Amino acid sequence: MNDKNKQTPAKPARCKTQGDTSASQHDVTACHECEQRFPNNQYEPKVVPAVSGGRRAYAGEFPHMAAIGWTRTQRNAYPTIDNLCGGSLITWKFLLTAAHCSADLDNIPPDTVRLGDTNLASFDDDQLAQQIPIARFIKHPHYRWSRKYYDIAVVELEEYVKPNKAICVACLWREPDAPGDLMDAVGFGATEFAGSLSSTLQKVKLQALDETICAKRFRNMRRELPEGLRDDQLCAHSATMDTCEGDSGGPLQTDRTDLLGKTYPLIVGVVAFGTPCTNGSMGVYTRVSSYLDWIEEEVKESLSPEGEFVVEIDHGGPVMKKFDKKQYIVHGIVSSLTQGCEGKVIFTSLAPHRQWLEEIMCKQQQEMLWM
Repeated sequence: MNDKNKQTPAKPARCKTQGDTSASQHDVTACHECEQRFPNNQYEPKVVPAVSGGRRAYAGEFPHMAAIGWTRTQRNAYPTIDNLCGGSLITWKFLLTAAHCSADLDNIPPDTVRLGDTNLASFDDDQLAQQIPIARFIKHPHYRWSRKYYDIAVVELEEYVKPNKAICVACLWREPDAPGDLMDAVGFGATEFAGSLSSTLQKVKLQALDETICAKRFRNMRRELPEGLRDDQLCAHSATMDTCEGDSGGPLQTDRTDLLGKTYPLIVGVVAFGTPCTNGSMGVYTRVSSYLDWIEEEVKESLSPEGEFVVEIDHGGPVMKKFDKKQYIVHGIVSSLTQGCEGKVIFTSLAPHRQWLEEIMCKQQQEMLWM
């Protein structure tokens, strides 16, 4: 990929954490919220034809998405950057990515991260983008190059990210099982098998796949997967497209809505490996919920602020609105993910499941009539 030469942006304002007194008053940015949490209402999407099953993501749609790059310096030429992996911003100083992204084929580690940019070959959306050097690449201690297990890592940046309309942190999915609805996979990877990397951010809808079906496709990888697929891994696929080379480390994600109607992205998996990315291919992702303790230990920050609620949250309870003196409209069910996303009350909307609910209620009414 022919990456453009980008000027290093001005040093962003610091995020002030609890007990931090080193930052001056004028350069402190609040870390507990973004200017716009998930600003998909701030931008009009550009209609772009699907590319091998993927679609062009628009500015601000995935504000946590990061491109992890390798700076290449050539004699008598401007430095270029090869963005070979993806990642997700999970705090204002750390990214979540794959452990195998810690070095390229020449065993050279990445040295820079690009945030807030959906077109790496254009200056169109550079106004809010940030290029930040990497301070440390922290692989899971049990990861081995010869195996496909423990493929997860966190990247510490040299300076704090400055929140804006195009950049924000994502939350982590805390449930042991993947969501049953469609999920988004995002990245700058190749749009076809053996193709060149994409300079524009692409997205594709994927469905979780039963591990027993998935495992049959990887029987020839017994050396890399001596234990087969494990509980800390999950499979996802679609009929037409999958993640591909260059998408490694990027997010497999879902989203949920809080009581104020704001949408929150939650990272379910990290792109690890897969079959060749053609029709009917499938990918394997590192299950984020299996590594929550390790992630929190490395970033030195609790990503599940339990105990900060004034009242106890009734998980599974209704989210409803009163429309007359005696009746309520139920919009959703309070999610158990609530405590894992900055203390916001998140609920699962009932609207996408309306047909299923009506079928269940109809069946129950018929059974009662037969009794």
